Amino acid sequence: MTYARTSVTQYLGDLSKKTPAPGGGSVAALCLACAAGLVAMVCEYTIGKETCKAFSSRARCLLKRSLKIRDEAVRLVDADIRAYLKKDRAQSIAVPARICRLSAETARMAREVAQKGNKNLRSDADLAASLAKAAVSGSRSYVRVNIRSLKNSRKYAKLLKELKTIG
Repeated sequence: MTYARTSVTQYLGDLSKKTPAPGGGSVAALCLACAAGLVAMVCEYTIGKETCKAFSSRARCLLKRSLKIRDEAVRLVDADIRAYLKKDRAQSIAVPARICRLSAETARMAREVAQKGNKNLRSDADLAASLAKAAVSGSRSYVRVNIRSLKNSRKYAKLLKELKTIG
């Protein structure tokens, strides 16, 4: 099943069952998608607003990037589930690592639009930052757990060091 084409109700129903997937990794990707969507919304309400004129050009760049991240995050929901179900060790590390990196980027964008974007949407930007930070933390944890399960986990030392500095 691909959750990108199902309802939120279906996803949450399956998440709540005693089944191996979907699980926390896909939730981190979904949090990322929601965070990026909120950043995009704040940008939409910022662009063209007279009081935000000086930030409009930057808001356009952030809008474009946040929409790309949102779309990739939706794909990562299913990629995480596939990696888990197929017991694909490489992907069970690569997917949450990607979620972690994109979430950190989204958190930075959210903080920027919270400070410089449309003030009426400050709470939306703050929520985006919180969701993105949660996705950083959760996905980083999944990377660590999945690496520890490997016999040759030392080859991932550089990745663990990088992700430790994120967020």
